[in-house]
Amino acid sequence: MNYKKIKMEYRYKKDRLNRTILVREDINLIELGCAMCTAVRAEFEHCFLFLKGKTSYCPDVFIEEGWNDVNEVPMKEYSLSDLGDKFSFWYDTGDDWLFDCKVYKREVKLDNTELAFLVDGTGQGIWEDNAWTLGRYLDGELDPDCAEENEEEGIYFPWNFKIEKLSDFDTKFNIAEEKELFDESLDSNIEMYLDGMHEGGFELEVKPRTAEELDNVAAGDSDPTVNMHLNTVIMKAIDEQIKTVDYVNAKYRELAKKYGDLTARNKIGVVLATEMFEAVVNGKKSSNSEYKKKIEKIR
Repeated sequence: MNYKKIKMEYRYKKDRLNRTILVREDINLIELGCAMCTAVRAEFEHCFLFLKGKTSYCPDVFIEEGWNDVNEVPMKEYSLSDLGDKFSFWYDTGDDWLFDCKVYKREVKLDNTELAFLVDGTGQGIWEDNAWTLGRYLDGELDPDCAEENEEEGIYFPWNFKIEKLSDFDTKFNIAEEKELFDESLDSNIEMYLDGMHEGGFELEVKPRTAEELDNVAAGDSDPTVNMHLNTVIMKAIDEQIKTVDYVNAKYRELAKKYGDLTARNKIGVVLATEMFEAVVNGKKSSNSEYKKKIEKIR
């Protein structure tokens, strides 16, 4: 069987978090996404998608309520060959686990039919639901010897793998252990993801919610569509600001040139969502000049 070698690097710290995997040349994008998530110890709490130029290969629910200026196509209809030799993989668009990926030209022939193999890596894995703490650690803002969570300072340890202190993230990659975990988990992770799709967990139609339904969610009922609704509201607000607010439009163009459309919108969305939260929950409404300063500080 012919295999493709892929290097995936965390965009914001490529030397600190990366993986190299071998995948069958006929792998489809759902299988590839599951392999990449498994390689970085993701727990499949969120959706993933692929980016190639201005095309987004994503779950159907993203297409139904998608973003403007992006050619959105259902990834279930595509395979690795459609992505070419360079593309990006994005898991959990809220936490922004964005990996730049390179497909090596030279194929590897193996007497095997397994879907994928883990080859090498750096960094213990993503911190599910907590990119903020890891980002601050990688930027040198937190003490590497920190061994306790601190809610006031927003320091949280990963729940998808165990570390004793922050610097354990950079412990030498145990390739034998990681390969074993990858091999044991991949098939079940793909099955879990596909089951979620069939049950509506990943391709659920996003429909308007009634006030009663949202009250039930606020009271603790689980509803997988709510996060998608919140994301859609933020993205529509960003679209409107890009069209009508000059300094937001200017910052968007600057960020899009550097990172691409989706990441640019996501970075602006963090500021906008924070302002909306403060206004609605805490009754704090910043002035236009204060908001402008926050937008202009985005890097």
